[in-house]
Amino acid sequence: MTLKRRHLATLPLVLEATAQPAGTPPTIGGALVVPFPAGGAADLVARMLAPALAEKLGFGFEVLNLPGHSGLTATDRVAQAAPDGTTLLVASNSTFITAAGLGSPLQRAADSLQPVGLLATTGLVLCINGHAPLPDLAALLGLLGQAGPPQAYASAGFGTTGHLAMEALLQRTGLDLQHLAVSGDTAALRALLTERVVACFCNAPAAKPYAEAGAVRVLAVSSAVRLPAFPTVPTLDEAGFPGFQASTDFALFAPAGSPAAVMRRLVAAMQEVMASPLMRRRLAIVSMLPIGTGPEDFAAYLEHERAEWRRLLDRRPLTSPLEEW
Repeated sequence: MTLKRRHLATLPLVLEATAQPAGTPPTIGGALVVPFPAGGAADLVARMLAPALAEKLGFGFEVLNLPGHSGLTATDRVAQAAPDGTTLLVASNSTFITAAGLGSPLQRAADSLQPVGLLATTGLVLCINGHAPLPDLAALLGLLGQAGPPQAYASAGFGTTGHLAMEALLQRTGLDLQHLAVSGDTAALRALLTERVVACFCNAPAAKPYAEAGAVRVLAVSSAVRLPAFPTVPTLDEAGFPGFQASTDFALFAPAGSPAAVMRRLVAAMQEVMASPLMRRRLAIVSMLPIGTGPEDFAAYLEHERAEWRRLLDRRPLTSPLEEW
């Protein structure tokens, strides 16, 4: 089955995951801004969240995809918006932890937001071209250890979790690869399919249709346990890298200075939505799990995650990418 036909075959699942509740949708009065192109994991979360949040708050949300500058374009848009609860950011830890911690202007913009809370999480998957004669991770690492022309890997952008997960793996193996930074998981997978790169870490929801079509092969997952979407694929811990874990976590942000009453309403609505069985089922379709913690728990999460990634960056300083698309 070709990739195009496989996408058609999985379309009902995607439609079910992002379907709006029955009834007349509320009038659009707000925006969920996403710092990645349409079709990626953050975009999926936003499109599931928008109708459910609208039902709780009484006004609809348009999903605005504003990729660019490692999340700065989208983050700035929300940071400069009126603090009235109508313009919110749906971002991944690629934006608010890793990229923001690399000394970029994104840190300033990120500091101009306040968290509503964590939404959901998903594991990363290590992918190779489906036609590559490499049955497992050991075979890939053996190939990369051979002398020859420099090999490259792709990521969804400089500072993304896919980028840093690969750097963590390279640090553990002593190998070195060039880095091709692109805009989003779909572009990273496209670079893999055209054989511009030998591997990429990307979010499980983005890789799933490509893996089902046989266009890519998933060699390992970065989560603590195996993913339901890839039950036969070992974790990196099982594949010989004890304690290796990386995930992409999604959070909701409002502009800094949002009044306490606005924040209480947003937090309550978000937590009700993320705790619902319907949202859990929709997230499961695309290999995600709900979190739904509020701003109080977010501060401890942020401190822990920034410390973890900072340890990697201290051990393995990041060079500029080979190229950016």
